[in-house]
Amino acid sequence: MASPSSLPSTPATIALQIPELLDQLGSHLSRRDIINFCLVNKTWNAVFTPYLWRSIPMATPPYTGHNYTMDLLVRKWNRFLPLIVQDILYEQQQQQRHITSEVENNKNVSVPALSKYGRWIQTLYVDQKLLLIPYSPEPYQVITMAPGHPAIANATADTVAAVQRHSHLHNHNPNLTTAEILFHLFKRCPDLQTLQIHGQDKLSAEYYFWKTVVTRGFPDSLRELHIILDASISLSKSTILALLLARCPLGLRKLTLDADYPCRIERNESLGVDTKEDVVRAPLPALTDLRFELLGYRYPPSYVRFLRRCVNLESFYLRSYDNTWAQALRFCSCLERLTVIAMDKLAFSNFASAITSGLFLRLDGLHVLAESGTNSDLEVASVIRACHSGWRLLRLPYIGPLSADALITHCSNLEELEICVADGVASHQIRQILSFSPCLVKFIVHHRPDGPDAVDRAFISATDFIDLNPTSDTLNPWACESTLKVFCARIARIPRPGVTKVAREEYPGQRNDIQQRVYERLARFTNLERLALGHQSPRGNRSSWNAFLPPEEELLGDNNEHTDCLDMTLTSGLGRLAGLKKIRKVCVMAMQTSIGIEELKWMAEHWPKLEAVHGFLHNRTWIVTDWLILNRWDIKHSRDCPDRGDD
Repeated sequence: MASPSSLPSTPATIALQIPELLDQLGSHLSRRDIINFCLVNKTWNAVFTPYLWRSIPMATPPYTGHNYTMDLLVRKWNRFLPLIVQDILYEQQQQQRHITSEVENNKNVSVPALSKYGRWIQTLYVDQKLLLIPYSPEPYQVITMAPGHPAIANATADTVAAVQRHSHLHNHNPNLTTAEILFHLFKRCPDLQTLQIHGQDKLSAEYYFWKTVVTRGFPDSLRELHIILDASISLSKSTILALLLARCPLGLRKLTLDADYPCRIERNESLGVDTKEDVVRAPLPALTDLRFELLGYRYPPSYVRFLRRCVNLESFYLRSYDNTWAQALRFCSCLERLTVIAMDKLAFSNFASAITSGLFLRLDGLHVLAESGTNSDLEVASVIRACHSGWRLLRLPYIGPLSADALITHCSNLEELEICVADGVASHQIRQILSFSPCLVKFIVHHRPDGPDAVDRAFISATDFIDLNPTSDTLNPWACESTLKVFCARIARIPRPGVTKVAREEYPGQRNDIQQRVYERLARFTNLERLALGHQSPRGNRSSWNAFLPPEEELLGDNNEHTDCLDMTLTSGLGRLAGLKKIRKVCVMAMQTSIGIEELKWMAEHWPKLEAVHGFLHNRTWIVTDWLILNRWDIKHSRDCPDRGDD
């Protein structure tokens, strides 16, 4: 076989000779690309075959429906499961040959694929149901001890042996239990780094499967572990997840527990039920990312105790925040980012008190995905002011005038800011945040007022966005001009005679002058990758809300369109953005623009990295769609903006 060094010096062969460069190349290749590379010659086959086995099964495409994802997963496992069974039978045959000393027959037995290539598997996605071997009509006896049985709770040696011999109802071979199949995979994958298991804890057989897993533990090579568990008993009475916490490998870096427990039972139960089987004091120094994606209403003490072992925890994700978590997190002195699914006024107030009292000294990132209860401008402002080191990453469900003023004081450190509802925030406050933030990379403001009588003020006026110096008649420099990569906000108050009733021209040609200046400001964001100027409509029919608004606040037209916006055409000055060579995504959702074929041609020509253009209106969608399909099928397009500003 020819070695890579004996081949002609081409970029491809150079990549084969540098392991670091090869790893970078392999991580960006699709499965089809890797298969084609394996067919080039023997050298390439030997080099790229391991990449076919990195992930089993191969990761599914993002943003696909659940049914499609599960169907794809099942089809992949239906092809992979026979390899596991073949390998198990091969191992049994080898043991039998060793006993009978039939050494000479080993030469005629081919080694199964899993034994040869299992050492290259680094990522494993497992569904408990997919581990079942097709069953025969004859049922097998199943151990039926209840989960609360003392023998199971104490996990004696006899119990462990009984669990390991347990045969699932759906197994064709009584010697191959679902847990045994999983542990055989662990044995064949010595370099396994990422493991995701999706299972259930509702039936006795399923309980014993998990009991076996947590009793025998996970591979020491694991760096990321994701457990998805559906259970029929309440979280406070479950021992499975508590034992999972106790058996975490010491080298684990990221742990995600996503459990769905019945909430109706959890509400009325006491948290005094605690098995204390997880009392392990050994620290987990490598664990830096912890996610408790649990749907129960309250957490048992075992989950709070687990934080004492996370001495180097940097990122924590949980459902809700209260003083119990504040006391537990005092052991996590390295915490830098906290993500909470929902917080109310009291939670914001308690969190601000905890920061003020000296906790979370290194915390500089806060993501609150939703707000429960009424708006809490004062409490959110107190959290923003309390930060010791200055906020770098903020995602908040709501801010008001007080919160915006507090944000301005953190502009020197701010890198990412995402706001879901900005109620009453003035345009000049948005301008100050943008102009005073030298490290700002992402700026997103959604537009979702909370009711039919709410006024949507989440925009920056064209005058404030231009920020003109009257003395020199030039734009004032902004600190984020060279750092900003994502800009998702609505620029409004642009006069459009005959279209909008809000902003009227003070002199003929003022509309064109303002648009030219707005484009000039946008052109200064030289590293911009995502531009979304469209109005993100809230839930429900916003067009009917205009009846509740005074005439000067009627920002949307009869077709729920943002009217006082940029026209986004070449005649309005779009050509000024030719220097933004890094643009990947553009969204003009619900904007009354005049984008046509010429504008699309211009974007495709001057923005070489363009991947998606979203938000075209109905009356022009078919024109845009036809042209893109025929000429630029690689550019995604839709009427809506599917990722709502997320990068």
